[in-house]
Amino acid sequence: MPKLHNLLIGVKCKNRNVPLNADIENLSCNSKEIKKNCLFIALRGSITDGHRYIARAVSRGARAVISEKDFNCPPSVIKIIVENSREAMGVLLGNFYKKNKKLKLVGITGTNGKTTISLLINSILTEAGYKTAVIGTLGYKLAGAGFKELKNTTPGTIKLHSLLDEMKGRSIGYSIMEVSSHALDQGRVQDLNFQAAIFSNLSRDHLDYHKNMKNYIAAKLRLFKSLPAGGIAVINGDDKAFGQLKKASAARLVSYAVLNKADFKAVDIKIGLNKSEFLIKTPSANMAINSRLTGVHNVYNILAAASWACSEGISPAKVKRGIEKLRKVPGRLERVKNGQQFKVFVDYAHTPDALEKVLEFLREMVGDRGKVITVFGCGGDRDKTKRPKMARVAARYSDLVIVTNDNPRKEKPLAIFKDIRTGFSEAGFKKYKFAAGRRKAIERAFKSAQKNDVVLIAGKGHEKTQIFKNRTMPFDDVEAAKKILRSNVLI
Repeated sequence: MPKLHNLLIGVKCKNRNVPLNADIENLSCNSKEIKKNCLFIALRGSITDGHRYIARAVSRGARAVISEKDFNCPPSVIKIIVENSREAMGVLLGNFYKKNKKLKLVGITGTNGKTTISLLINSILTEAGYKTAVIGTLGYKLAGAGFKELKNTTPGTIKLHSLLDEMKGRSIGYSIMEVSSHALDQGRVQDLNFQAAIFSNLSRDHLDYHKNMKNYIAAKLRLFKSLPAGGIAVINGDDKAFGQLKKASAARLVSYAVLNKADFKAVDIKIGLNKSEFLIKTPSANMAINSRLTGVHNVYNILAAASWACSEGISPAKVKRGIEKLRKVPGRLERVKNGQQFKVFVDYAHTPDALEKVLEFLREMVGDRGKVITVFGCGGDRDKTKRPKMARVAARYSDLVIVTNDNPRKEKPLAIFKDIRTGFSEAGFKKYKFAAGRRKAIERAFKSAQKNDVVLIAGKGHEKTQIFKNRTMPFDDVEAAKKILRSNVLI
């Protein structure tokens, strides 16, 4: 059990005369998790302030408390007053878990594509013989095991350090991590030593939190500013944020693109509903890719993964095999089949840009031979400004749209629908319906579909639940679609 004085090495304490020989069993910023001999860290959050819960932590047996202000407590509890609790926590965790210098951290950020890029890199590294870990939207997986659920795309600082410590015990060489803008803004990863950062793209999202695009991109830049000079910064050369990201990092810059000049460029692109074929021109050799991941957006995702892997020194042959072995990503243009005449895809697209990329691809594939039928909704208690934008995108590429619940949370579904309907009105689009129940919406879409049509069920992708005001209900778009199709009523 570590001693408090060892944990406080490097922490700037305001009060000097504190007993430091205490044993500390664990650290937490959640007062509900505090047990005897634990250290409680009071953090100021965006929703609540941890200083309000110091008394609860003390009542549950906290041996010491990190705080930004003085407080009353029994003499047996050690007060440690600091200027910034979040900064102190990073130092404490580094001392508690003892950083694993052999573990290489690869951070992936951007609005869309993070999950797919992370799984592509994982597949490449596995093909190259490395033990890996993945942390992101799907959860976390260690050394080839299945995914375990996480509350956030990027976990809280303490959970992250705990996971990294577990990786050390399993001799994992690489950890591939999706790094959200929330995590960057809240300092959850500020004490991690990333060796590489990959940027996918930037489009409108999370403005309920960041307020404007300037703040949003500023959060993304933090990951690249943190890279060491010997690190690798992999950036989408076709994205409007390229210039800002290029200037932000002291690391070695590696660019990838489809349209512009870049270190890694995709040419001769041929895309169908079931596969993508293209050539990657690299600084040393060309790679012919034949992937089951389809759509131009996945060409970019594959480029990002290949750019990093080749720059890391992995052979082109292993990079190619790793890419082509990943046949699908849960909830990302995931095909659902049960002998029906029309095609069904489930996708996580929950931003205007992501929805447009998927629908533009499907519209092009269907052409004049059939209809595109879209099922989507928008999350409650999130950025309201994207709702009419998503409606305009759906109207542009769809023949019929069925609006339904996403995760309404504390908002009333009809209020969300009214915001979405504004976009349809602006586009002069009238071929839409509203079905609050998500299963009912999918049934309506299937009943409207005929041979050569495509149905896209968008917004929730891999998610297994639906969040309402007072309850969270099991719901899986892929499984719901399969059950409806299995009923044979629609075939």
